[in-house]
Amino acid sequence: MKRQPMGKQQFDRLYGRFLPQLYRAALYLLGDGKAAARAAGEAFTRTAAVACTADERAFAVEAARRLCKMCERADRGLGGYSSALAEEVDARGAALLEQLGGLCFEDRELVVLSAVQNFSVCEIARILGMSEWAAGMRLRRAVEKVCACVGQPVAAGQQIS
Repeated sequence: MKRQPMGKQQFDRLYGRFLPQLYRAALYLLGDGKAAARAAGEAFTRTAAVACTADERAFAVEAARRLCKMCERADRGLGGYSSALAEEVDARGAALLEQLGGLCFEDRELVVLSAVQNFSVCEIARILGMSEWAAGMRLRRAVEKVCACVGQPVAAGQQIS
């Protein structure tokens, strides 16, 4: 069965719904507005060109998978961010950016997929191509690192997904 091309209305609807989320995630992953815009736009258009759009959650997962790969290649680290970047996020977002700055890309990726994009551990596992168990354990460790940065312990049994 051949995939039907997406119509302009459907493209515009998906663009309006998913591009801002992809941009925000890329901003937290890369710490650079221009690189984030480039990665988000490319991830969206590549996903729209090949993915089935009947299931929007599957579309979101595929777009996030592509975004993570692009951001990993473009990773510049978050060793600090400009005042222009600070203006793009709220106070809570600025605090998250600061905490993410001390993490390696793989840990930032897990925290962003969970905290910024609200993906479940199952979806994170699909996006990153790993088992749910591995995704859950890595996410737990990444959250513990973030909590350690702010001096807040992670309680035993605390939900992170």
